Amino acid sequence: MAGGQYFSPYQKKIVGRFYEHRDAAVTQKLGETLSELALSTPGKAQDKLWARLGEWLVKAGAEPAKVQAVLASKDLKAAGGLVEKAMRV
Repeated sequence: MAGGQYFSPYQKKIVGRFYEHRDAAVTQKLGETLSELALSTPGKAQDKLWARLGEWLVKAGAEPAKVQAVLASKDLKAAGGLVEKAMRV
């Protein structure tokens, strides 16, 4: 598929819209993951949510060092601050 990949005009529009609205999708996922994390109970599921939140924060452009610090402390309030910061950008 490398090389002369051909996209129809319809497919080009779909790809363009994906990248055009990518920041909105990332901020939505951040909010959803933070909400799920706030409502979850401690355990494996909550650990997975913390990992997912870290991935989304990095995708949103948060500093990896700050993300790692929040994930290590598992501080929901600090995570909310990072999410709020990422949503403003």
